[in-house]
Formats: sequence, structure tokens, C-alpha cells
Amino acid sequence: MAENSEITSQNNSSKPPHLAFTTISNVKLHVPVQLSLSQPNYKKWSRHFLLLVRRFNLKGYIDGSVVPLSDDDDEWFQLDALLQGWILSTITDEVSDLVISSVSTASALWKVINDLFHDNKHARAMQLEHEFRTTVKGNSTMAAYCQQLQNLADWLDDVDAPVSQHQLVLQMLREAEYRAVANAVAETSWVRNLLLELQQPLRRATLVFCDNVSTVYLSSKPVQHQRTKHVEVDIHFVRDKVELGHIRVLHVPSSSQYADIFTKGLPSLLFLEFKSSLGIRPPPHPT
Repeated sequence: MAENSEITSQNNSSKPPHLAFTTISNVKLHVPVQLSLSQPNYKKWSRHFLLLVRRFNLKGYIDGSVVPLSDDDDEWFQLDALLQGWILSTITDEVSDLVISSVSTASALWKVINDLFHDNKHARAMQLEHEFRTTVKGNSTMAAYCQQLQNLADWLDDVDAPVSQHQLVLQMLREAEYRAVANAVAETSWVRNLLLELQQPLRRATLVFCDNVSTVYLSSKPVQHQRTKHVEVDIHFVRDKVELGHIRVLHVPSSSQYADIFTKGLPSLLFLEFKSSLGIRPPPHPT
């Protein structure tokens, strides 16, 4: 028996080291994402890390399917320690402090981190969804507001409740639409009051056109919705003017939004139609 152990020991000592030991000098070059509690990057981090371990056929050490053959299986313990080092090198101190004391293997460390970012996933998704729908621009710049919404969308994707690009763009534009209608109504109200003081009151409602259907609906329907609480003042202001008969908010299709010629890239036919409707003619030929 002693002779067999000696032979096994000699074989292990003569076996070349695993490629992972000699190839990876800086794991951060292969996993360029540092896992953080303050950034929505768990999916990106785990994707990069799994690609790395699969490249070296080490996924079994992460999912627990590869176990040591004995307490003297030096290669297993060395590779497991290597993977733990890779994981700890690519997470922030705040994440490390939460997971490092409770595990002893790479697979256990991987599971604890996964659980940390997926515990109460549905509750977190509901909270993030609420925050996404009610986030307001306030005094932020438009760039900061859009970045905040993008971060929330990334967090939602991390808890398997992704927001489509269409939903993200609509959310970014929704508040601007409400504000734009309220501003237009405020301007028309000022003009109406001025004409009233000049003894020239307007007898008909002033028409305000908007290409956002939900904004048109909210301007005339007394509905309450969690998603509109951040613009309640604007909506009630517009609604009051509608009820007084001073304003009518009407929907206008995008195909009739002539101002789009100045702000959007339009299809050729629509561009030519808008150009003709606005009376724009080509310059005269030089003589």
C-alpha cells in the first residue's frame, strides 16, 4: 500500500500543472466587470466568469459536479483555490465581506453570491418596477435622468424582469410629453387672459395637439394611476382648463406633425410632403 501511495505521489508530481495556472496572470483582463452591490452588473459578471471557466474546462468546480477524489487530491484543492481567488479578485469589498466567511469551496462561494443577488427576486423586481415607473427628472439634466432610467432597467434585467428598449424610450419621453402639453396650455391661458383684459374674449376652446395618446386621454379622463403621480399638478391643471371649456387636447398622428421635419429623420415621401405643405421651395437656379 505504501508503495502504491509513493507511485501515485510520484505520478502527481510529474504531472504538468493545469493550463489555468500558467495562462491566467491577471483574471481581470478576462473578467473586466467587477461585481458590485451598487451596480446592476451581476449578469455581465457571471457571464464573463462562466466563459472563462468553460474555456479551461473548470465549470465542474463552480457547479459542484467535480469533487475531490480524496483528502489528498492536491490538484483539486489547488484548482478550487485558484477559482476562489478569481472570484474574490473580481468582486468588490462590500460583496466579499458578505460572502467570504461562510464558504470553503469555489462552488459554495459561487452559490452564496448567486443567492445574494437573487434572494427575494420577485419583491425586488416589484420595487424596481415601481421606481422605474415613478422616477422623475426633477432638477436633473436630461442625460442624468436617462442614465438613471437605464440603470433601473439594468437592475430589472438582473432580476429577470427585463424592460424592453421600447418601454425604456417611452418612459423617457412620457414625462416630457406631459410637461410639454402643460406648458402649451399655460401659454394659451396667458394669451386668453390677455385678450379678456382687452375686452376681446375668445368664445371657442383653444386647440392643443399632441401625438401621445395617453397624454390626450389623461387630459380629459379623471383617472388616478400610480404612474402619473409625479405629474399630477400638470395633469390637473390641464384637466381643469379642459373642463372649463378653454382648452381641447386633441390627438394628432405623427404623419401630420409638420414640426418633425426640423427634429427627426423622416422617410423621403413624408419629408417631401411636409416640405411642400410648409411652402418650402428650392432656391432659384442661378442665371
